[in-house]
Amino acid sequence: MLNLGLVAALVAVGITAHSLAVLAEGSDYLLDAAGVTVALRLDPAVALIIAVVIAYHAVALLRKVLARLRSPKALEPRTKAADPD
Repeated sequence: MLNLGLVAALVAVGITAHSLAVLAEGSDYLLDAAGVTVALRLDPAVALIIAVVIAYHAVALLRKVLARLRSPKALEPRTKAADPD
């Protein structure tokens, strides 16, 4: 409630004094508060999405490695001609 009172006072003073700077300060304060609110609610969701994407790619990589290890070519010895290094 105190934040809304501050914004209302800034808007009232800005309109009364015909000051764009005071109006801009009121809108800046309000948008900062809205941004913090959105960030606090969005951060856990974004972190969860990132964790799910990383886990998906980790499982896909493990499947590739296991498939390569189980293939018959994995048991063949490497020769100089087959080794690109």
